[in-house]
Amino acid sequence: MKRRYSSGNLWKGVAIGSIVPVIGAILGWALIDFMAEWNWGRAATDTFSPRTISLIGLIFNLIPFHFFMNRGEINTVRGILFPTMIFALAWFFYFRTTFFS
Repeated sequence: MKRRYSSGNLWKGVAIGSIVPVIGAILGWALIDFMAEWNWGRAATDTFSPRTISLIGLIFNLIPFHFFMNRGEINTVRGILFPTMIFALAWFFYFRTTFFS
């Protein structure tokens, strides 16, 4: 069965790629706060840093990426990748001093 590709919408992908990591980071912080409040995994909540939570937020972009890739909307996928790369570069430059310390 051949996959049918449609063009998709680049700006829809840019919007999704910009919003999803922020929502993912907020959900990550909420989960860590919930675990700390109920004393679930005290050691785990102490080890999560803003660096880790923001990286988890970036990884959340894989969900819409996979969804639109399966639908064949290539331009939407390209739009998702654009802000993801910008966020990844910003993450790298912001946390570069803490990588080897």
